[in-house]
Amino acid sequence: MSSIASIIKTKLQLPDSSKDLAKLRWRFRLPDSQFSINSLPCEIQFIHYNNAEETSSLLGILYLFTDYIAFRGDEEGTQFCMPYTIIRKVSKVKSDDFEQLLSVSTSNGYEFRISLQVSESTALRFCGLLKEELISHKVNMHKASEFTKQFFSEQLISPNVAEGNQSYGFGCKYGYPTDPRASRERAKLRMWKEYFLLYGTSLSLIRVSLFSKLVRIELPNKLRGEIWELTSGSLYLRLQNENEYEHILHAHSGQTSFSLEEIEKDLGRSLPEYPAYQNDEGIDALRNVLVAFSWKNQDVGYCQAMNIVAAALLIHCNEAQAFYLMHKICEDYIPGYYSKTMYGTLIDQQVYETLVQRLMPNLHAHFVNKDIQLSIISLPWFLSLFFCTMPLPYAFRLMDFFFLEGPRVLFQIGMAVLYDNESEILKATEETMLISLLKKYFSSLSDRVYKDATDKRVAAITKFQLLLVTAFKKFGNITHPMIESERKRHFNKVINSIESFAKRTQIRSIQNYGSLTRDDLSNIYDRYHEILSTKHEFELGTSVDTKLEFDEFCVFMGGVTDWSKNLDATAINGSSSFLRHLFLRFDRSRVGSLSLQDLVSGIAELKVRDVMRNISFIFELYDSDSDGFMDKSDVLKVSEAILWITRYMGDECLSAVSEFIQRCFHFADEAGPEHQEEEKLVDVDESLPSGGLASERNVSANSDIRVSLPTFRMVILSNVLLEQLFSGGLADSVVLPPVEEKTSTVGGLRGLLDSLVLDTNRWSETFRGHKHAAAIPSSDNATSTGQKLYMTSDDTSNFEKVKSHTSDIDEDVGEPVEDDKDLLQFDPYKKTEA
Repeated sequence: MSSIASIIKTKLQLPDSSKDLAKLRWRFRLPDSQFSINSLPCEIQFIHYNNAEETSSLLGILYLFTDYIAFRGDEEGTQFCMPYTIIRKVSKVKSDDFEQLLSVSTSNGYEFRISLQVSESTALRFCGLLKEELISHKVNMHKASEFTKQFFSEQLISPNVAEGNQSYGFGCKYGYPTDPRASRERAKLRMWKEYFLLYGTSLSLIRVSLFSKLVRIELPNKLRGEIWELTSGSLYLRLQNENEYEHILHAHSGQTSFSLEEIEKDLGRSLPEYPAYQNDEGIDALRNVLVAFSWKNQDVGYCQAMNIVAAALLIHCNEAQAFYLMHKICEDYIPGYYSKTMYGTLIDQQVYETLVQRLMPNLHAHFVNKDIQLSIISLPWFLSLFFCTMPLPYAFRLMDFFFLEGPRVLFQIGMAVLYDNESEILKATEETMLISLLKKYFSSLSDRVYKDATDKRVAAITKFQLLLVTAFKKFGNITHPMIESERKRHFNKVINSIESFAKRTQIRSIQNYGSLTRDDLSNIYDRYHEILSTKHEFELGTSVDTKLEFDEFCVFMGGVTDWSKNLDATAINGSSSFLRHLFLRFDRSRVGSLSLQDLVSGIAELKVRDVMRNISFIFELYDSDSDGFMDKSDVLKVSEAILWITRYMGDECLSAVSEFIQRCFHFADEAGPEHQEEEKLVDVDESLPSGGLASERNVSANSDIRVSLPTFRMVILSNVLLEQLFSGGLADSVVLPPVEEKTSTVGGLRGLLDSLVLDTNRWSETFRGHKHAAAIPSSDNATSTGQKLYMTSDDTSNFEKVKSHTSDIDEDVGEPVEDDKDLLQFDPYKKTEA
């Protein structure tokens, strides 16, 4: 990044502009690393390739980002986003009317003009920034130029460009689910060729309203992966992280993880009827994508249903394309869906049910009256992006809309499914009836709706086309800002529900909690996770080591005891500190950190009101070599600990500690060979003056001593204050009050991601059960069941039939013909007279 851009970027990073920046990033599908440097109004002018005198233009705003130049048109759906590295030349064009006009040429041969709608001085400042960025990115121009050559759009408009060894998904080899003749593949390719010639290709493509319309009428098979990348923004990630996918696979080759074990279990259940996944080639590619994703996004790892989505992407994409598309799906489109807690899925289910209640109140009332849980039915739709319920050709059509329009498409389609089947759904009295009804509906999406209509175009309308019209017209008011607003509204409710479930689960699994009550366990749990969330400040769906380090343990103890408050560095870090010994005692697994179970067991020991047990506890705490004896150093450490614990209890405690030291030295054995005989219990004559005990023994203060447990017990019991401390004072000093609730949700799920695997498994079981009900094969022998997941015709042999037609589109698609335009007549965003 240039120095000027860095300065401007720093100045623009203001709190009140963060929301606008996030909206801009989403608009252009840019990574989070991009910042807006400058912007100004402009007009984009096109010179048509087939008529140099014919021009058209678009008004809007031009943006300079860290690595991209972008344009947002005033007309809906008009925009472009190009990396600086794709721009070969920018020159100023002379104008008679003092217009600030720039000519832009890209490395793949596309050219357009930018008219800056600002004063000359403002234009000069903008051009200075643009020049600075172009120079700083010049070193990567060759890489971007080579990057564009892999796309089918380049080969479509340039017959001289060889196809090479580029892969457009398994569909090229095993056949695409869509029959190219039935879907008029060649006609669509001709229309896309015309568009590319007018408005550029791949990284230099400019989107006008026609672009969205071409996407809606169904993408050609070989172009689908490229357009998905472009509309989702994964194209930019792949450009910026060249060879990252291959590097991840190489760097982690031979390594194992829990995610990899789960991936292996599901490989055989990933679109098993598609031919590519009936051999090692397809399975290996799917494994590579999922494994690389799990290493790249270790906070997510792997979750069921990811295999279905990745397998579908690979039919139209190569491995690297599928890898970055998965990243965009999980990070930007449906965040939290495949996290360990699946919080995103749960939030969106709440959003979906809210929309049903608001827009279809009769249906919602029916679900409530019949006790039908809608999420049982809709969860697999959202989690698998409809790939587990719809025939593949139609699920791919939804993905076209999904990447173009955003996650709102899932809700629009979900609402349309209920709307188009409302009369039948009102007859269902339980979930199984509803599942069966909708399964039948999804399998009949290719059926004609108006078979008896005299108008051929009306008679040709299928249930799927009607579904699209319902989704985008009836529920067109469901927008991306609305979905984001609803997600935020339900966020706290869902997260609190997840936390509550995790809390109950963890508390039920705790053992060795002694006399602690359920309220005590609850308060320990709350304080434990509050400290973790404050310390780590981790985000939702991420995983951290949910264990207390020593400094965090000190904070915990400061919240439950007076003697641990206001600690200084010596009290905390000293090797002789009481807290250090407690921490080592609680850490029974010797890993240097405390789990919730470790903490509960340790607190339970402190809360014991048995004087003999507590004496043994302190003795074991300071028996440094665990030989059953304390030496002089251990005795002095115990005295320091007692003095430290009782420092707020009065001066009499100081006298008790002094007497404790004297008596230990008086009754201890002097260390040496002559003192190895069996220890004898000595009766204490409490009438002896406390000041003369040490002088009546031959053990001096400088001698090495050995204090056994019986001797230590006797010394403690000989002092009333110490006996009171060990019999109940220490236990009473540990108070477990409730943690004050905070209105802020900082820390997200706090520390419960380890335990929430149980919650994830619960939802996974629901998903598996629904997959079984929807006739998805559940055994590893995926081809033996004969059940259909996505086929539109009778069996797998149809893929061979489809494959035989793919040669039709390998030839030159030819020039546009008048009949091609009738493809644009069906647009689900327009009203249908039928």
